[in-house]
Amino acid sequence: MAGPDNTAFVNSSIAYLKRIESDEQALAPAGTFLSLAAGDDDTIPVQLFSYEVAAFYVYDDGNTFTYVTDAMREEVGLTREQLHDIGLANLAQRFGGMELHQGGGMLVLTGDGNFEASMILLDTVWDQLAHHFPNGPIAALPARDVIGLCDAQDNTAVNRLRVTAQKLWDEDADHLLAKDLYRRDANSIWVPVQ
Repeated sequence: MAGPDNTAFVNSSIAYLKRIESDEQALAPAGTFLSLAAGDDDTIPVQLFSYEVAAFYVYDDGNTFTYVTDAMREEVGLTREQLHDIGLANLAQRFGGMELHQGGGMLVLTGDGNFEASMILLDTVWDQLAHHFPNGPIAALPARDVIGLCDAQDNTAVNRLRVTAQKLWDEDADHLLAKDLYRRDANSIWVPVQ
């Protein structure tokens, strides 16, 4: 039976996008669940968002965000899919604290500096914002606290997103995520824009 602390931690976990650098994910499609080595004979469950970014699951231990491990997930009796659903539900609760800013054909979500880019994981967000993107959204996720969006047919705004994302990478900003821009396809899957 799971200890009360692990049950509470796992049930409060939040889906959190983070950059990954491993050869294993390069071959796996988005949406694939993997376990990454945690360094202490344990593994961390993740779901791939793209070849360079994955959803991890974190909980607030009072001082910092800590990763949910496979051992914790198994102790509580959850599948990776169930953990992912919990992480998304808890992430959605944070959307209410986000602010939407518009300008220059772009939208930017701002919040507490931790989960802005992770909001891309929530289908409900895109349902609410769809009217801003009649030709579909393009998203930049250069860092965990940055998500920039624009309409797929607004070439000027798409270019601004690219320049802004590249600038953050050139400056080696904190918590870098993705160099690519992403578009949401007809199946609601985010795919890199070439």
